[in-house]
Amino acid sequence: MPTTNETIVPETEPVAVDLAVESAKTRSRKPKKNSTEQAIDEIKALVSLKLQVQKGRKQATSLKDSLSKLFSPEDITEEEADLLLREIDNLSAYVQLRRDYLAARERAKPALEMLVEAEMTEEEVMDLT
Repeated sequence: MPTTNETIVPETEPVAVDLAVESAKTRSRKPKKNSTEQAIDEIKALVSLKLQVQKGRKQATSLKDSLSKLFSPEDITEEEADLLLREIDNLSAYVQLRRDYLAARERAKPALEMLVEAEMTEEEVMDLT
């Protein structure tokens, strides 16, 4: 019988590892995409980024108009200054988005060439996206 200072640790049986389950986990990796699938993904990413850049461009244009007040002798209110600061933060995000778009466009050029070689029309390409 154990004394008061001793603890009883129940014996446990070793857990059997189900090799079939472990093997299935390692096999569930995504299959590698072929070049056509990769090309389609690059073009889809480009479409998405282009839309985002277009929206950001509108905001950047409105900022340009607001910035003109800073370079004029006209006073600005505190609210206008706060708005300008927020718009400037948006401009920073737009610049990064534009860089991402240009990089995606470069990555998509080979994809477009591959699809042109496959004699796909522009409408067929757009139908895939």
